[in-house]
Amino acid sequence: MNNATTTKKPNTEQKAAVLRFATAYGHGRQWKAQLRACWERSRYLGVTSQEDAAILQGVRNQLGPSWLARVTLAQLRDGMEAAKPKMYSIPETLDVHDQVSPFPMAGTGGLAGKFIVEELCRCGHIRGAHQDTVAYGHGECAQLLNTGGSIGKRCRCQKFTWDNFITAEAR
Repeated sequence: MNNATTTKKPNTEQKAAVLRFATAYGHGRQWKAQLRACWERSRYLGVTSQEDAAILQGVRNQLGPSWLARVTLAQLRDGMEAAKPKMYSIPETLDVHDQVSPFPMAGTGGLAGKFIVEELCRCGHIRGAHQDTVAYGHGECAQLLNTGGSIGKRCRCQKFTWDNFITAEAR
């Protein structure tokens, strides 16, 4: 059988998970290298939800590294307009911000030449998923969980505790 005629394609859920992952890396060239590294370790710490981690590992198993090498962000976005609400990590019905986001911001020191597009909390969710206190995103996590017996429940994180930056290469 000819492989060209049996090429598998990602479904909408898989495309959305890959796009969310790529967004965490600012759509730069690095997202593919990062995803490959996650695939090799079967670990997605801090860059995605547990649900997306399972979906991304399924993409690896079903489509493989050769698909990743060929795919473009434009191809992933194709046909995704209907799925757009799922592409955001914070439900649009959840109003958590009264203050203006500081992101993106230019990196300094060891992050010179990069843009900081978000910050990551120890709970594994981005700062933008946390409610405001006296500062943007420093309060309780408002992220809804999508795994196991926790579906629809909020993350138990009581306050944003910085763990890492999510960066993108400056162009």
